[in-house]
Amino acid sequence: MPKRKHCDRAAEARQKQLYLIFDDWSGGYTIRHVNLPSGTCEVAEQRLPPPFLRLPGTRGLANYFAYAFGASIIAALPQHPLSDNAMPIFDVRKRSFISDLCKRSFISGLRGFLYALHTDCLELLCRSQQRSPGSIAGESWSWHMLPKPPFLPLGVVSYAVHPDGPTILISSESFFDNPMVGTFTFHTNNSVWTKRGEWMLPFDGRAHFDGDLGIFVGLSRDPKTLGHLCCCDKASLNTCNSNTDEWPAPAWKLCPKKLFSGNPGERHVSATLVYLGSKSKFCLVECIYFEDVRDDQVLKEGGKHGCRHSCYMYRLTKFTLSYDSKGDLKTKSRRVGYYKVPKKASAESIRDLPVAFWL
Repeated sequence: MPKRKHCDRAAEARQKQLYLIFDDWSGGYTIRHVNLPSGTCEVAEQRLPPPFLRLPGTRGLANYFAYAFGASIIAALPQHPLSDNAMPIFDVRKRSFISDLCKRSFISGLRGFLYALHTDCLELLCRSQQRSPGSIAGESWSWHMLPKPPFLPLGVVSYAVHPDGPTILISSESFFDNPMVGTFTFHTNNSVWTKRGEWMLPFDGRAHFDGDLGIFVGLSRDPKTLGHLCCCDKASLNTCNSNTDEWPAPAWKLCPKKLFSGNPGERHVSATLVYLGSKSKFCLVECIYFEDVRDDQVLKEGGKHGCRHSCYMYRLTKFTLSYDSKGDLKTKSRRVGYYKVPKKASAESIRDLPVAFWL
């Protein structure tokens, strides 16, 4: 029996959790892990757990956080937004810092590597098992300069990592006098940029590949379909191994049901879609402004009133994707929960996308 309990505890310790990052500390940021919503209906506000880590850094730069390498959260937090400084890498499983590096802001992780897209260049961060001076756990970390992208990185609106080949897809829109607009690929083995067409990926920000359904999934970029999911079949982008420069625009579908909150007392601010890793499960972390509303609009649980005063909240919607009988994408098993955004969080971080990781 003791051995079984020990195994159970070890299994629980390996379970993934949703991590939220706030800049609600006077010296920088806090990292908290929260429970995903359960049950079949909307529930009242849940208590935000205390932070298990405080990370010093310039506030208002939450988009400098990224993750890669399994259970590591990387924070490229300069003491000044225009300066290079130490970049802490924190392993959430080991509850310890792995290493410090210099730089950056990130765009994507791929097969144990991390790519950083800057204003004028692309760099690769990778690790090896060779121990270097100052490294921890026998790992060496280093940056490598890659070919400059043919577009202005500040114009990037969506991107995805193809599962079958070493290819990152990036769509860039017009930005200042940027003449290169459309969708591009970067072949990570050959370090070659290629323009694939004037068309754009339909996603707003990152698209996740759902291996169970064989589709890329993301939030719609079209203002007319704000709050809806859209998807592209993997087959539509299966020309990643083709030598043809021009690709046809991929076919894509829209999920008819809006995923953002429809409560009249909740105003949408921003949202981040998080893929939960398997079985077509996702979590939408939506920042809303909860207005002071009437009693019949207030969230209730067990007959008790929820939040009554105006505030910012994170609305967590856990759901599973599937196809209906007509072949349309639909969400099922939707579960919704709420966490109040700490009052000390900066206005800059509230306006940005919620920073959430499934690790």
